[in-house]
Amino acid sequence: MCEQVNSRPPIRVSPRPRLSAWWLVLAALFAPVGCGGEGPSVVPVSGAIEFAGRDRPGVCRVSFVPEASQGPIRPRGGTMGSDGAYQLTEYLGVRGLTPGTYRIRLTYYDLKPGGDAANESDWIGNEYESSETLTIEPGMHSVTHNIVVSGE
Repeated sequence: MCEQVNSRPPIRVSPRPRLSAWWLVLAALFAPVGCGGEGPSVVPVSGAIEFAGRDRPGVCRVSFVPEASQGPIRPRGGTMGSDGAYQLTEYLGVRGLTPGTYRIRLTYYDLKPGGDAANESDWIGNEYESSETLTIEPGMHSVTHNIVVSGE
């Protein structure tokens, strides 16, 4: 009778695991330089929006657009409540602005007379950009910034 021979090839050690080890070493060396940690400080911003010479619109969104920022460059915003108050909405678990200078823009909508609030085409859109800017300094704890929209 024939003896059955194991047909498996011999086990070879590939250099690939050593390359993977090098990648792990490099990753460990550069990890402290990366984006980890607490990140830039964020300052909560809230306030009120007043529309001088007219009623408040049905819907109003406030945006803070960075001119210069000491953190992630992305606009932040919030929606005005029925009482005129606003606060920034949360984005990726953060509610506020990083230190920097921001332009202030409003986008607001009025319902046409006799219009249906559920019908998107019954809303009239308007935009307003404030001539002033908001500067957030490092170390601030919170900012209340009121916005007055002059009569149209």
